[in-house]
Amino acid sequence: MAYGKNIAIDGIDVTIRNLIKYNEAFYQQAIKIAENAAKIVENAGKQDAPVGKTGNLRKSIKRKKVDVDRVAYTVMPRFARGGRHRHLVAYGTGPRSHKKTGKNVGAMPANDYMSGAEAAAKPYFESSMRAEAERNVYI
Repeated sequence: MAYGKNIAIDGIDVTIRNLIKYNEAFYQQAIKIAENAAKIVENAGKQDAPVGKTGNLRKSIKRKKVDVDRVAYTVMPRFARGGRHRHLVAYGTGPRSHKKTGKNVGAMPANDYMSGAEAAAKPYFESSMRAEAERNVYI
């Protein structure tokens, strides 16, 4: 999926699940950290998104909590909010023309505008989760 990004850190998901089982305070803080990381991805994606006449693609980039029981968010252009052409922008198109008039509208080059958004949030997410885990792990 080129037009939406999921933040994933290898090995940390098992650790987070185990900490959540034993510590409600860690779970609540992890939700806040994940939401803040999703906000960073959302804002970075909006900055990098191309703007057409209506600006619908940029406006359609929203964050959404994946599940009530999990600490996970998705950030991508939402179809119902004007992001219906997100795949055309992300993957590009070949030469196109109108069927009725035959007018040539040309090709659209691929623009993976969401690729830098994940990289913007990853350092914040990793450092915040590590700091919170260190505070909540008692040996």
